[in-house]
Amino acid sequence: MGAHEKKSEATNEQGSCDKLSLKSKKKRSLHGKKLKTLINAAKDIAKQKKPLTAVAHLHLKRKSKTKIMELKAAEEVFTSTNNLLRSALEPNRDFNDKGIDKSFTLDLGLGQKTTLRGCCRLQIISGEININCFEAAEGTELEFVCPSIGGMQINLQALSDISQVRVSKLDFLELSAIQTLTRYHEFKKLFIFDDNNSDAFCSTDTDLHCPLDDKVENFILKAVEDQKNSKRTKFCICGTKNTGKSTTGLFIANLLLTSEQFESVIWLDVDIGQPEFTLPGCVSVLELTEPVFGPSFCHMRKPAISYFVGAVNIADVLIMYLNAVESAIEFVNKNFKSSIPVIFNMPGWLEIGLGFEITSNVIRILQPTHTVQFIVEGTNVVEMDPHTVMSCSNLRPNTALGDVNFELLAITLTRPHKATRSQNASNERQLRCLTHFHQKMESLTFSGDNHEQKTSITLLDFPRKSVSYVGKVLEVCPINACFNPKLILMALNATLVSFCKLEEGSSFVNPISVDDGAFQVATEECQKKNLRMVIGFGILTDINKESGTMLVITDLSEEELHNCPIISKGSLPIPQSAMLHQESTYWQGLGSCKRTPPYVTALHPRELNAGGMASKRKFQSKMKTY
Repeated sequence: MGAHEKKSEATNEQGSCDKLSLKSKKKRSLHGKKLKTLINAAKDIAKQKKPLTAVAHLHLKRKSKTKIMELKAAEEVFTSTNNLLRSALEPNRDFNDKGIDKSFTLDLGLGQKTTLRGCCRLQIISGEININCFEAAEGTELEFVCPSIGGMQINLQALSDISQVRVSKLDFLELSAIQTLTRYHEFKKLFIFDDNNSDAFCSTDTDLHCPLDDKVENFILKAVEDQKNSKRTKFCICGTKNTGKSTTGLFIANLLLTSEQFESVIWLDVDIGQPEFTLPGCVSVLELTEPVFGPSFCHMRKPAISYFVGAVNIADVLIMYLNAVESAIEFVNKNFKSSIPVIFNMPGWLEIGLGFEITSNVIRILQPTHTVQFIVEGTNVVEMDPHTVMSCSNLRPNTALGDVNFELLAITLTRPHKATRSQNASNERQLRCLTHFHQKMESLTFSGDNHEQKTSITLLDFPRKSVSYVGKVLEVCPINACFNPKLILMALNATLVSFCKLEEGSSFVNPISVDDGAFQVATEECQKKNLRMVIGFGILTDINKESGTMLVITDLSEEELHNCPIISKGSLPIPQSAMLHQESTYWQGLGSCKRTPPYVTALHPRELNAGGMASKRKFQSKMKTY
């Protein structure tokens, strides 16, 4: 090939590239002009307070020739969007000191819906609104907390032809449930929804809106209508992680509380890993008299009774767990009227194998009348109908299981719902623990609304109370076969503990005496045969072996601590965010006296045994170096 031919070929290639670049530039410029035209048209429409048409939206998305049904669906979504545009032009908007819009008004027509997240106060100016299955009338005022991830979102749906709702954004300091979280780095952005640090969010995303399924609602209402006075209605909600199991249970509770037929609803929580109202590691019974909104860490409540099993994994404390479930349902039957319905919050372990066996045993113990089960396609889960449940093995050989006969509503999901995704399980437990102690301790420590003090103090800064462990029973749940009872004080130091008592008429089975009978340590046999009723929780930070006392962060009175016979440590640790908070005055105090925190050890993790404890030989060899 000659030089002239190469030159002509290169010229042709360059010309073709130039043509392509010109075409792409023309396309981009034309697309940009169309985009600007549509944006200006949308602004003009908003100024004229006319609805933003679905046609414009579809054109903006570069869609062509859409079916009539798709147009109608898009119109319904953008009807709510139009209301938000109208509220943005409202002349009487509220602004905070920084000039940020603090409140807005939503105008919703019959059937229109939207979703709220963030910290806000909602006031119904006119009409009726369905808020997470609770029908709120005109004049109702409610406060909501909903984080950016995890927790029940706030669903609004108009029940009147014209409903007007005023939504006011709340500052963190206005809500005691979450103001404590702003001091911990891990949770500072829990209520931030975009890059502009917006702390409130209103969405018309239909995939984010997660109402109660119509099938479930009709199933529950029919069960209520068919209720017989002689038999209690018991609802069992089953499902794996992120299927909306807990959210559905709360929706059902709100639906029942809306009815004039019920003044209260019983909530029996058998999910020890992710309970709704208490700290993990407990089987609890609560009576709900008001609707419940928001994530679990914002509505921690004192139960009517709570049984401590310690672990967050059922397999670790299987016999203790099943005994606690049996005692909890017996407590409900003895202490509450049969006309009050019960909702069982079940664990999310349903896969074929041990998970199926445990759930089936629990169902046979609880004897539900109606069961709702969520099944995600492609998972190793079967329908929990009565015949299948009866085929399970008895995990307590010496105890008889009852027969079951309930109505089952199985709902198949193609995927977990986007709005029901939860946070990391460890973070969820940290949040529950932080809010539990802050709410209880702040009410005892501070008087009035001293926000500056409340937002500066951390979990380890709260005052301690001294409690003697002499004559008490100490234990670790679940106990390990390698555990050395003589090292129980090391195991308890700087941990979250439960102060418990035995049921009336019960006594400990073969505890081990330690330090010449100064205190006793519970054995595995003792844990399986004795149930522990929770009195309260605390955090042990210092143990003095010479005086036989412990320093505890707890809301319990000195009398309650003195009369408490059992101090039990579970698998729930002190929140890591509190332990690593370097601005804590507790850490500063330790630095000033030049001593290390009592829970810091030079032992390498490999030198600890399966029970999390150092062997006696390793411990003594390390102590010689100090």
